[in-house]
Amino acid sequence: MSTNTYSASTAVKTVFVRELREHLLKKSSLITLIIMAVAAVGGIFVADYMTSKSDNDAVKIAVVGEAPFADSLADATAEMKDANGSDSADAAAGAFATASLSPLEITSAADDKAARAAVTDGDADAALVPDTAEGREGSWKLLADDAPSWLAPMLQESLQKQNEAMLLSENGINPGEFFSKTQSAAVSVESLDEAKDEKMPAMLITLIGVMVMMTAILVFGGAVATSVIEEKSSRVIEIILSTVRPAHLLAGKILGAGLAGIIMMSVLTASAAVALMATGLAESFDVPWSAVWLLIPCFVLGYFFFAALYAASASLVSRMEDFQGAQMPVLVFSLITMYVPLFGWSKLDSTFMQIAAWIPPISITTAPLQYAVGNFSALQLVASLLIMVAGVAAVIALAAWIYPRNVLRTGAAVSWKKALTAKS
Repeated sequence: MSTNTYSASTAVKTVFVRELREHLLKKSSLITLIIMAVAAVGGIFVADYMTSKSDNDAVKIAVVGEAPFADSLADATAEMKDANGSDSADAAAGAFATASLSPLEITSAADDKAARAAVTDGDADAALVPDTAEGREGSWKLLADDAPSWLAPMLQESLQKQNEAMLLSENGINPGEFFSKTQSAAVSVESLDEAKDEKMPAMLITLIGVMVMMTAILVFGGAVATSVIEEKSSRVIEIILSTVRPAHLLAGKILGAGLAGIIMMSVLTASAAVALMATGLAESFDVPWSAVWLLIPCFVLGYFFFAALYAASASLVSRMEDFQGAQMPVLVFSLITMYVPLFGWSKLDSTFMQIAAWIPPISITTAPLQYAVGNFSALQLVASLLIMVAGVAAVIALAAWIYPRNVLRTGAAVSWKKALTAKS
């Protein structure tokens, strides 16, 4: 049997192109990409719809009789909407500053029956009718199926202030002057760690990016393992290795699947970015772009780390059923890498989280967070990534030792201990 008829560069390139085409054009990969893109873009448009609906749709209330307190609340929400969150909004809205900016639209209803019909027919979101029960003089009923949660409390507060104003007037006290003096005092909250509050949005956005990055790493790293096992179980590997060295095959596989992953994630990210810009939601976020761009080298390093481990573990088995046990070290590394930042994001200043940012492979998920909140300087970040590079090199060397010695083995699975101690 002839061996190694291709040069190193030609062999790696040939395998690389084959793996790239295989992963990009595979029906399951395309379906997964389409589903993820539709989910991401659809979720953004749904969020935009819900946001604009809650901000712009008027809440229609059908009122039986006279309800000055409802008119006052409608005026306050309208002024808040016009002020759009400025300082004048609080001054205009007064006690209603915590309410939604959705304006109220007050309409009249002839009687209780007409008010109920307006709600059930969809002509009104809610109805206000006088409570005629004994001992309930001056009280009102709010009739609604799905009214905003803030509506009843704010109507209650408005009604109380109306009654207070009437009582004050009856006792010769100017209500406007009274409320101005009594409501001028307030309890405010001052954070002792304002810097932490300012960094919170950047940290959360980076954390989401880190979780998406790790998901992609494990998906495309796992694709390398699947490819190795499929070739072993079908005995195709024997034909391939008659012309290509195992190391060249391994390199081509990792590079091809990696580029396919980058392309697919780029399409997904671009789709989400276009949707964000089209809806205008991008203007609502203060995106920490320096930390976001940092995820690219972290993705590359993390992918090579886990793809090499996946390839090595897959070479130890001949059937997919045996892979669960062989991939245990990879699962341990992946769980630690994902869950350390997931459970430690609120304690990034702790000694444990600071040390974790230097240890491969956990550093690819913790270092971006430390950098995003300012706990890492650019120099520290570079040093952490260089340590990760060394870790990646060590794992690739490990895979280069295990893969060639086991990829042609068939039958029972090979243990990691046996694979590591086997002689060349």
